[in-house]
Amino acid sequence: MATSDLPPQTLKIGEYTFTISEGKDEDIPGFVDAFDAAFADNLLFSTMSGTADRAVLREKDIAFWKGQWTMSGRKHFKVVDEANGKIAAITRWWFPHTLTSEEVAKAEEAKNGPQPEPVPGTNAGATKEFVKQLVDYRDKWVKNDDMYMMNILAVVPAYQRLGLGKALLVPVLKMADKEGKKTYIEASAAGEKLYRRLGWVETGDTISLDFTKYGAKGGVDVNLMMREPGAGIAL
Repeated sequence: MATSDLPPQTLKIGEYTFTISEGKDEDIPGFVDAFDAAFADNLLFSTMSGTADRAVLREKDIAFWKGQWTMSGRKHFKVVDEANGKIAAITRWWFPHTLTSEEVAKAEEAKNGPQPEPVPGTNAGATKEFVKQLVDYRDKWVKNDDMYMMNILAVVPAYQRLGLGKALLVPVLKMADKEGKKTYIEASAAGEKLYRRLGWVETGDTISLDFTKYGAKGGVDVNLMMREPGAGIAL
């Protein structure tokens, strides 16, 4: 989404003043930290992280985000608290796109080439199963060249329940509506109520993980949802 479609916006919510703008390269560590804060208590991510050194994981995550940052279709947006300059919420979208030949070759190499060693302490089995289901279902449901995907939405706990998630979603959904395109999401349990209000409904498929198979406790189900153009509350 170009800044002409979503110019820097100012939001006044109670005592807060926020700005929404497109993320820059130098924001990547802040995006990683915002994601980690938002999902600190998430069973899926905590199980996959296991007992690994958080500093080591953070460096790996920063490298992953750097690789995603400039890929075709990827768009990143942030909400900043103007009082302290801190990132309060982030989002990463996949806009309709076609991968370049270089990106296709790199993806094939990553898929079929030697796999990197997992970070010590992570739950490699649970991670591998999650990624497999994630990719398989995206292959089934997502048409990269003709739809949007809401990839990541994270709101730092201190700023939750202020409407920042909706503020990051609505402008892109308006674009999708105008273009007559569907929008896919892998819905966190925390966000499902908002997603339903905005028009997402279940596809009938679920990413399901039983962590006891990988030496951990519990399990999770992640609803896979699709939004038809114009669905949900008035935007």
